[in-house]
This record gives sequence, C-alpha cells and structure tokens, in this order.
Amino acid sequence: MLSLTQTAHAPGLLSCCVQHSLFSAHATACACASLLPAVEGADKRNRGWRMKKIFALCGSSLLTVLLTVAAYAQEVKTEYFMLDLPSGWTQPKPVRSHPAGTTAVFTTEDGKTAVNILVLNTDAPLQDIYAMHKEKMADKGYVITDEKCFADERVMEFIRNGHKGTVCIASNGRQTGMIIIVGSLAAGRELLRKSFTPVDPRLFSLPR
Repeated sequence: MLSLTQTAHAPGLLSCCVQHSLFSAHATACACASLLPAVEGADKRNRGWRMKKIFALCGSSLLTVLLTVAAYAQEVKTEYFMLDLPSGWTQPKPVRSHPAGTTAVFTTEDGKTAVNILVLNTDAPLQDIYAMHKEKMADKGYVITDEKCFADERVMEFIRNGHKGTVCIASNGRQTGMIIIVGSLAAGRELLRKSFTPVDPRLFSLPR
C-alpha cells in the first residue's frame, strides 16, 4: 500500500501518466469528430455526449492517483481485461467505466512506475488516432524520442518534465486500446506480460 510519504513523492510521475491518458482521450475525440460521418438529431447529440464522457472519465483519474492511498482487490476484472496484481504493485482506485470507455491505473508501491490501461469506444482508424494523439502530445510539451509503426499497432516513447514513458496503441475495429507506462519500462512490461490477460488480444499492444 502506498504511504502518505510515498504518495507525496510520486505525484509528478503519476500526474504525467494520467494527464497523458487525458490527452489520449482528447486526441480520440477530435479524431472521431473528423472521421465519423455527420449525423443529425439524437445521433449527433449522443456522439457529443460520449465525447464529453471520455474527457470526464480520463480527467477523473488524476484525482484517483494523487488523492487515494488505499489499495483495493488484488484481482482486477473488466469486460476488456483481467489483471492479477503481484506483490509490489497497487491499484489506487477501482476501474472507472462509462459508455465512452474504461480506464485503470496501477502503480508500484514505491511510486516510481505507473501503468494506465485505457479503452476508448471509437472505431476510428488506428493511423488517424495515432496521428492526432501525437499532435496533441507535441502541443502539451511532450517530446517524442522514438516511434514504431506495425500493421496493427503503434508505439511511441516520450519524455516530459524529466519523466520517460511509453505509449502503445492498438484497435480491434470497435474500440481503441492504449497502454501507457511512465517510469520503469521494464517494471511495467513485466507486470503486463505476467499478470495481464486481455479478453481480445487485438485491442492491446504490449511493450516489446
């Protein structure tokens, strides 16, 4: 469990992780607005409502990480994945789910590494989501240090305010999945490879 002292030392890194997921949601919302066909009446209002929910969903994660110090159940289950938290890891707050998507944050007990798993309910093309996401990152002061493009996934490494991170983006054609690691890539990769089980493997790109 994170102590108050450990949490006090971790906010910069954890804020970076959660703020990054917020920018991911913003990029997705913009991509959806530009890529999906224009609709009228209830459909259009519903689309706008879902985009607002994406912002609310991701933005609320900031308070989740910074203000909560209690650990919850070690086994985490959602409609998109299952994760068994090993020793040394904690879940600051339960998974948040809305019609717009789902987000979960996990941190090491020493506060040095954070993993954010984000699912957005959008079927926009992966390459367009990635391009918009990259543009928004640049606007917010993230420096992209490396990029890898594969047939069905995109990976980028970044640094911001001294914190290094990795973003992995994939799509199954119905939703877009993002895994964001800030801090130790090795620690985040080990957590995901040993404890993370996706319901649909196409939705998530794991760090290589």
